[in-house]
Amino acid sequence: IPILPNDNRWALYVYEVGRYISTPSNEYSSQPLHFFCITLVVLHRKRHERVRKKIESLKKSISPSQNPNDWQHHFTKIWSSSPGSGDFNLRNKADKIKYAKKFAKIIRDARPELVSYNISGCIFVPDDSKNRKQHIKAQKEDLFSQSILTTLQQFRSQNKSVNWIFDNVKDTTGGSRTEGWAAECFLGLQYTRLFTWLSSGATILEPT
Repeated sequence: IPILPNDNRWALYVYEVGRYISTPSNEYSSQPLHFFCITLVVLHRKRHERVRKKIESLKKSISPSQNPNDWQHHFTKIWSSSPGSGDFNLRNKADKIKYAKKFAKIIRDARPELVSYNISGCIFVPDDSKNRKQHIKAQKEDLFSQSILTTLQQFRSQNKSVNWIFDNVKDTTGGSRTEGWAAECFLGLQYTRLFTWLSSGATILEPT
């Protein structure tokens, strides 16, 4: 196995999302679908403060009475908010789209120091609930493996190693926890020759 240098270690922050589409448009499918994606983001430390300030300022622009660090930025909540709710000072859909473009500009302007990966897929799923769960589980594990192996290859080819930090579905106040399915999948990957080859001599830690 070729041993590559290991200049430094980067933290990749990972978020997953899935959507069960029970009645998709006939244009795409005549049976239910399940979409799943994993997004991984890394930002060079020299840009941390600048990006943080820009995001805080943008959050403040739509919710001036709240400390921007006291609420999580979920665009689903912003998009579905009504003007009369008092949550955000966005009057209509046009305001929300304008806000989204401003947020996208922060991400765009932070490149190339900000790097993002998206591994996604969509599958047909059976009507039977038990069978459907098995298909979705296999889909999640496949995309998880692809996200780990793809980013490992990318970073090691540039003489860097990586830590994966996953957003947890469950509360982790009592301590660190990695989703069970993800931990099992990673353990399985560690025993493959492909993983050993891509690691190129670096110590690769389990995702947290």
